[in-house]
Amino acid sequence: MPQFLELDGSNGNWASTPQSTDFDLVAGEVMRYEVRVAMTDWTPAGDSQAFIASWETGDRDFIVRINVTSGLPIFFYPDIESTAADSAPGFTGGETNWLAFEVTPESSNGANDGTVTFEKSPGATNDPTAVSWTQISTHTSVGVTAVAHSNVVGIGAQSDGVDDMLAGNLYQIRVLRDSVVVAHFNANDFAIGATDTDTAVGVGGHTWTLHGTAEVKNDATTEGVVVLTDEPTTGLVLTDV
Repeated sequence: MPQFLELDGSNGNWASTPQSTDFDLVAGEVMRYEVRVAMTDWTPAGDSQAFIASWETGDRDFIVRINVTSGLPIFFYPDIESTAADSAPGFTGGETNWLAFEVTPESSNGANDGTVTFEKSPGATNDPTAVSWTQISTHTSVGVTAVAHSNVVGIGAQSDGVDDMLAGNLYQIRVLRDSVVVAHFNANDFAIGATDTDTAVGVGGHTWTLHGTAEVKNDATTEGVVVLTDEPTTGLVLTDV
């Protein structure tokens, strides 16, 4: 059964991994971020909500997030420039879905030949290789510049763990460079019940650490589960807990 990281949108409840060149934006190389998530609200009020980010005041690299109120998928890059999708994905709060953000930095500073593409898909499958994607919009001649990131990489928050806090159930985020998976936050890599300071190692050797009350669960831990018990006098008993 697929697992997810339960996030309540409060400061300090998130996940992170240390700096790595695997997350650097490189000129001419395609970076792709694939997210499976059930957001509490796909048009969040109050603040935008981040899926993955290397971003902190004074040291801004990238943010992959949903914009406040409008629900537009948006990609932020250095100098606080950004590109947003033409329309919101149209998902319902509490519904599990996939979003993809594909970014190609411009070939040289000022060339304006970078691209950003946004895609979506229903979240029925937890297998990212089986997802059938639909394009939301694509944007060219945007000023996406190459950058080597220097912050920790936040999941469900910016790098400080107190901004753009995500509320919802986050199943996984894959990061691909030129179609090769270089990093993968996957809740299935953790034990059920994992929470503050617990860790798991994913693709590329990245160690992901949970913070605060962020907790790994699955549908059985939130909705009840049928437990099989073997009792010597009555045989196999089904218990709904």
